[in-house]
Amino acid sequence: MTEESCDQGVRYTPWRTFWRAILIQLLNPKAAVFFGSVFLTMLSPDAPAWVMGVALGMVFVIEFGWYLVVATTLSSKPARRVYARAKAWVERIAGAWLALLGVKLALSDR
Repeated sequence: MTEESCDQGVRYTPWRTFWRAILIQLLNPKAAVFFGSVFLTMLSPDAPAWVMGVALGMVFVIEFGWYLVVATTLSSKPARRVYARAKAWVERIAGAWLALLGVKLALSDR
């Protein structure tokens, strides 16, 4: 494995970068709030532990796959340029979707 330098002058190996990214994601409160609201909305409080385990496993696979696709796609300059132009709309749509999930949770009978 080769080392690559970052803008700050710190050298990261691919493994160190991988573990740093995992730590950042685990400490991200937005992910916890999002998946917490999804679990509260979609899963029954009486669900067995194995269902919760499967749901958490699915979250891991989906998140890992998503960030793998994003990192691979945005590693090219043309893709970064396209994203930079569309970023505002992407964030607005994502924000509206999360707001709708929040409204659904707030209006639920649970």
